Amino acid sequence: MWLSNTFIGMYVVQTFMHSLVAVLIIERAIRIWGVKNPLSRFRYRLMTLILPVSMFPVYNLINMDRNTLFFREEKALFNINRWLTIEIWDIIPVSAIFLIFLLGTSIIFFLQEVIPIIRDSFSKEKDGNHDPLPVNAEIDSMVEEFSEALGIEKPPVNIIDSETPVILTAGTKDHTIILSSGLINLLDREQLRNAVAHEFAHIARRSNATTWAIFIIRILMFFNPIVLIVFRKIVQDDEHICDDITVTLTKKPFVLASALKVFYSSHDELKPSFMGRITDMKEGIENYSHNLLLKERITRLEGEDINEDKYFEWGKFLLTVSVIIAVNYFVV
Repeated sequence: MWLSNTFIGMYVVQTFMHSLVAVLIIERAIRIWGVKNPLSRFRYRLMTLILPVSMFPVYNLINMDRNTLFFREEKALFNINRWLTIEIWDIIPVSAIFLIFLLGTSIIFFLQEVIPIIRDSFSKEKDGNHDPLPVNAEIDSMVEEFSEALGIEKPPVNIIDSETPVILTAGTKDHTIILSSGLINLLDREQLRNAVAHEFAHIARRSNATTWAIFIIRILMFFNPIVLIVFRKIVQDDEHICDDITVTLTKKPFVLASALKVFYSSHDELKPSFMGRITDMKEGIENYSHNLLLKERITRLEGEDINEDKYFEWGKFLLTVSVIIAVNYFVV
């Protein structure tokens, strides 16, 4: 069986298990120690992606006998091969179910991550010939204000002629803030000011560059369902961090929350009627997930705990990482 007899097979299986161990320990540590600050959560969850990628080759360099039968039977805390050789009802091997599980995750990755990127690239090429609308003095004043407040170079602003509410930051090194005319018409001045401040928070954190770096790991681990879940959580943590930076700049969390509701209302809820076609079902699920994440952000902004737990405790963090490394060494 190639899962247990080849380097690639062992890497796939052990990386999955190492991710599972890492996420269980990290999420438990976050709960036990009451880690609420999104920046702290971001750092913890990042380890769920970074550590498992390199654990298998590093462990093998440390001990070449780690994958031997003696180590598996006598020293390992968890021997994956024992489970893969089990047959359910003496008919269906667990290894076959595991492969189907990984294949399903790979298909989801392709549908949710690869196709949208390709589609967006083509749409940008089609829309690239449209000249942006002129930037009014009010928006230019906001850009000037937040550039000075955060000590960053004033980025250009492109206003696109679209009724769809859109605001985003393009670029990983040289940033451009993109706004739609529809969003400008929907939001009042303070809501727009908070929306622009949120994009400046992303620029200050270099969120685009960080997300792409993390996404490379996501690509390398396309078969791993745990990475799919954690990647989404990390992106959400980054949004919470930028929400906090925005509130620091504007002092108006309720206004930011009200601005987010505009984006929530622009997406359809998940309804039974979409079940007719696979594409509609996928879009419905994505919209429903999008709305859930927005609801979480809105609820947090309307609460009173957005700035709790400011100081990162490195001792607890390093202890958590050490436990993950130690435990996963004996998961083969």
